[in-house]
Amino acid sequence: MLFSKFDGDTLKYLFFVQKISPNFLELDYFSIAWSLSVEEFFYFIFPIFLIVFNKKKLIHILILFIFLIYALKIVYLFINVDHEFYRIGTFLRLDAIAFGVITRIYLQKIKNNLANIFLAILIVFIMNYFLINLKDLTVIELFLFVVLIQFFSINMIIIFVNFNKIIVNKFLVNFFSLLSKQTYSIYLFHFVIIHLISQNIFLLDQKLIFPLYIISLFLFSSIFYYVFEKGIVENRPTYKLS
Repeated sequence: MLFSKFDGDTLKYLFFVQKISPNFLELDYFSIAWSLSVEEFFYFIFPIFLIVFNKKKLIHILILFIFLIYALKIVYLFINVDHEFYRIGTFLRLDAIAFGVITRIYLQKIKNNLANIFLAILIVFIMNYFLINLKDLTVIELFLFVVLIQFFSINMIIIFVNFNKIIVNKFLVNFFSLLSKQTYSIYLFHFVIIHLISQNIFLLDQKLIFPLYIISLFLFSSIFYYVFEKGIVENRPTYKLS
């Protein structure tokens, strides 16, 4: 059974294809890896757009890419409304990274944080309607809900980046910088830490389990960043966005 899983499901994980269609895996034992698949396929597919539309501006190519993914989202909703796959399906989420690139391009040009905060509050109120009626949403309402979540995420990134500019305390700057470097390893491995601690092999008091989880996650993520991620990040090529 173990080898059949390695030959089947693990092979799909290895090539990042585990979420290209619903129920593609027999056992989804590392479910949070769906975001890795989105990244890898974006890095493979989007350069093709850059080559095909090389005479267009980057921002126009990104917008075209997003609209095509939106069209795919709408088509999928009318064919098969699987809410979970709609959230994590590889090809259905490629627009997320394109939005991230657009946010990075215009980040320095967006200064009014009060307007961003007001917009974030407004979006939350609107999303509340969708959350209350989540089970009864039509396919179009579900699509609009996903779009709202994306714009809310972008808005929150802008707010936090602008707030970060006013932090002058060196300790806080360094601490938040360290946390920012750990975020992806925290996301990928927090379930592993939870699983190990939940075994409670040291028979700890229940009050100590959560602090142990936080400390363990912080230490593991720090080690993982400095041993594995840091070298890759520092040696990868960099390009100016235009």
